[in-house]
Amino acid sequence: MTKKSLLSTLHLVEKPIRSTDPLIQRQNKLIARIEVQIEMAKCFAEHKEYSAFHMKTVTDPEGNKTKVSVPKQIKKWFYQEEGKFYTTIKYGAKTLFIHDSMQVIVVNDIDDLIAAYELIVVEIKNNHFNEQLSNAATKVGKK
Repeated sequence: MTKKSLLSTLHLVEKPIRSTDPLIQRQNKLIARIEVQIEMAKCFAEHKEYSAFHMKTVTDPEGNKTKVSVPKQIKKWFYQEEGKFYTTIKYGAKTLFIHDSMQVIVVNDIDDLIAAYELIVVEIKNNHFNEQLSNAATKVGKK
């Protein structure tokens, strides 16, 4: 009697090639950054401090490495002046044009700010910012 290998019971295929479009990567990066700004705005509305953390490897004097959670500094894209909220949309260090040559969004309250960010996310998914994202990436030497 032949012993059947456990590996022969698995359904195996060749690894599919995943082509990751750089533009889609830029869109996802920008959407992730805007979602952080939405969370910051919600915390602002609730009079709470927004905090984010990332993991960092630390080596102790004996040479042992451990991962620790370290606060991450994230800048707000929005500010309040004379009762209105102002914001821009940034990709890296570049401020993107929202429409024509306009870069600043002005809203009356924090709920409108959150709604504006959510609208921008929808527009990114609808490919409205593709040209701006490509230009912003090209200016920093990426294609």
